[in-house]
Amino acid sequence: MGRKKKILTPEQITELEKLAGYGLNQELIADFFNISDRTLRNCMKEDPIIYAAYKKGKAAAISHAAEKLQQAIDNGNLTAIIFFLKTKAGFKETEVHEVTGSEGDPLSFERQCDFSQVSDENIRALIEIAERLENEEPNTGTT
Repeated sequence: MGRKKKILTPEQITELEKLAGYGLNQELIADFFNISDRTLRNCMKEDPIIYAAYKKGKAAAISHAAEKLQQAIDNGNLTAIIFFLKTKAGFKETEVHEVTGSEGDPLSFERQCDFSQVSDENIRALIEIAERLENEEPNTGTT
């Protein structure tokens, strides 16, 4: 015989909607009811009324936040305006940093390797590897 299914009472479903409306996620709501988040997900999957209550509460929280954001925008809150433009209108702030060498010339990099400590045998092995790599077909990432 399997476990008894956890069923939320109508009062608990109302409470779930309120909690979701306060912005609590499913894990925190499950903690409130002293059940696992898996059990809560199963309840929502099996009972469309529970799922609808969660979605309604979540939508109410988002709607409330959006309303407050719009009020702040209407009041000229520059931070709210910038946030809205960045998240809803795709605006970006970018900075370009150019780095140059002395007198504005391009940077130059020189690297010299000191092979004085490398044995002849290791140099020959490196040359063989380089030759093999030169002869290989480029990997285009397709098969």
